Amino acid sequence: MQKEELKKYKDYLTIGKLKEFLYKHNLPTDALVVVQRVEDIYYEKHNWETYNKKGYHTAQAEQWNIDIKDKFLDKEKYPLVEEQLVPFTEEQLDESMEKYTPAFCCVKYDNEDILFINLHY
Repeated sequence: MQKEELKKYKDYLTIGKLKEFLYKHNLPTDALVVVQRVEDIYYEKHNWETYNKKGYHTAQAEQWNIDIKDKFLDKEKYPLVEEQLVPFTEEQLDESMEKYTPAFCCVKYDNEDILFINLHY
């Protein structure tokens, strides 16, 4: 999903709705924030898309691809690395990205000082 498509999610959680929720329920500033876990079936069978972002693992994989073309070719410094010089494919780089889903809403449960964020209604 591209950013333009992501911004079409108008009925989902926004900063404004989050601030209103926090004000209304007076949660303490040290309250834990938890996010609802959803099953993979939402993505695999119900066409939920993700907003993908390069993160730590993607950066490491990209650096590896750079290093095997230059740095690790020094056989004196890295004598045993030759058979391991396999670059990450574009598919593997895509899979290494952080995947985000728009949050739908916040939920308040009785007697809880935790901020619950749901991914669906």
